[in-house]
Amino acid sequence: MRRGAAAGNWRLLFDAFSRDELPRHRLWACEIANTFGDPDVLPALTPLLNDDDGHVRKSAAQAHQAIGARS
Repeated sequence: MRRGAAAGNWRLLFDAFSRDELPRHRLWACEIANTFGDPDVLPALTPLLNDDDGHVRKSAAQAHQAIGARS
């Protein structure tokens, strides 16, 4: 499903994955945000910066920085 992320549906996938109990899915949410995200997603991405999983935190930080640099 994450490979199907595109400009038209990425936010729907991000919202679903970012709240999932599996860290792997939250990581995917960060990757999708990094690829397609705009500043509007930053509030939803912020909680992932403090995720229990270190890989998710790292990916969220990368996405947050990339989105900030693009805006």
